[in-house]
Amino acid sequence: MVSQALMDRVARETLRMRGSLTETFTYHAKATSASTPVVHEDLTGNWCRYSDRLIAMHAVTDAPRVLREDIQLQIPVEQVTWTPTTYDLVIRQDGMHWRVLDLSGGPGHPFWICQIRRVRT
Repeated sequence: MVSQALMDRVARETLRMRGSLTETFTYHAKATSASTPVVHEDLTGNWCRYSDRLIAMHAVTDAPRVLREDIQLQIPVEQVTWTPTTYDLVIRQDGMHWRVLDLSGGPGHPFWICQIRRVRT
């Protein structure tokens, strides 16, 4: 079994190699829709666009889950001391707000993978 320490090292190296895709942000974590957010500042992650192929595949379904404006945010597991939920909000340095729609990864993986969509404020 691969250790979490090795997964954390993989995440650090991935962030280093993807320098231009890496960005610092603030994460507002909520355990439930009614709970008060807990703010986690100065997190670093990879901000990646979904591929045109994946977007096209979702476009032909009755209820597409991935839209062109969605982002895949990869946050190293070692930075996350809470359990992310779909009630969470991510705020970029430019002030844009993004809602967490879907989550994967987590402990046992290098990253938490968040599908996020811009919230018009």
